[in-house]
Amino acid sequence: MFTAIICFAFLSGCIDMPDVREIKSVMDLQESAGTAATAVLPDEVAETFPAPVRSDGHVYIQILYYREVGPPGKRVVHAPHYCMRLDPYTAKVVRFWACSPQEIGIGVNTQSISPPGIRDGMTAEEFTEKVERLSTLSPRVWELFFNNATPADPQTLAMLEEYRNLFLATHNKEQSKWVIGASREFFSWLEKFVSKDR
Repeated sequence: MFTAIICFAFLSGCIDMPDVREIKSVMDLQESAGTAATAVLPDEVAETFPAPVRSDGHVYIQILYYREVGPPGKRVVHAPHYCMRLDPYTAKVVRFWACSPQEIGIGVNTQSISPPGIRDGMTAEEFTEKVERLSTLSPRVWELFFNNATPADPQTLAMLEEYRNLFLATHNKEQSKWVIGASREFFSWLEKFVSKDR
């Protein structure tokens, strides 16, 4: 009898069902995005690392696309001209459109991060390790942001700081400015919980 009452309560909406959805891995998100992007964009277009955004009451994972042309050592990088938003829980592409930098918030100064860029002398192996670690941490950090979390425990704060430092260490200055500008709410939230003396 008790079980039947509980089941009825769930079905009738009297008790909220727990949200057991999980954010997709960075690999799943990039794979879905890559399939959609290659059908539209030429090979010389590069993409930024995924970052979370809020828009119209919904949460998304956003990737920016930009042209990078020229021979090695003389590459010319242009500001992002396409933007993609994906559902973080299904990796489904929700919107993919041509945009101006201003439309997605690039150039808007709303945070205090000073992007240091990729360190000179970083080996390919070290870079790959940092990106893999960043990819591992990302879903956990994004979930905290989506839930408007205000963590205070040392372990979570250390994770947020590691995420921030890995992001800055694996992006050049231009890429950092683009992603931070386009996901400024996320990075402003992140800055509240990381050390200010770094």
